[in-house]
Amino acid sequence: MKSKIVTILAEELDVPERKITDKISFGKYQKWDSLFHINLIVRLEEVFDIVLEPEEISEMRDLSSITKMIDKKISER
Repeated sequence: MKSKIVTILAEELDVPERKITDKISFGKYQKWDSLFHINLIVRLEEVFDIVLEPEEISEMRDLSSITKMIDKKISER
């Protein structure tokens, strides 16, 4: 699952996957602004077939929190 998220982040940020580390977070890349974040969330919802609530989205600020939230949402199905 994490590798799929890394791939999505790399594609969306237009960077090599090796640049996507646990330290990547909202605001670390100039491109990762609030609009990018919403687009990323939409893509994650589509790929993983989940629906995220606004409060969950606001918690998803780095690779770790994104992975944990998606794991949680998938396990709730």
